[in-house]
Amino acid sequence: MLGDCKPSEVKAFTADYLEKVLEPCDWMALWCTDAFDVLVEVTDLDLKNLKAWVELSLPLKCVTRGCEITEEAMLSLLEATQYKVPLQELQVVYDESGDFVQTALALE
Repeated sequence: MLGDCKPSEVKAFTADYLEKVLEPCDWMALWCTDAFDVLVEVTDLDLKNLKAWVELSLPLKCVTRGCEITEEAMLSLLEATQYKVPLQELQVVYDESGDFVQTALALE
């Protein structure tokens, strides 16, 4: 995919590629970190910074590893990040419509 891209150009090249293949909004994803996996809805993309704006899917659907996270704590965390999370931490949730297959493949 990157061909003869220079290291300094990788981020911009990746953003350009993702702009062509990602659905810009209205898809569900698991936001996966070392501490938790939580279901979110992607509401917009910031491809220049390789991030997505997300909202919690309510009621809260979360799996934690070694900690307890409440809905209030998760909302506070999202507020602290300005509701932006790294694209590399998102896994597209399967949708029967098939509309998000390209998005899922691109993020893998």
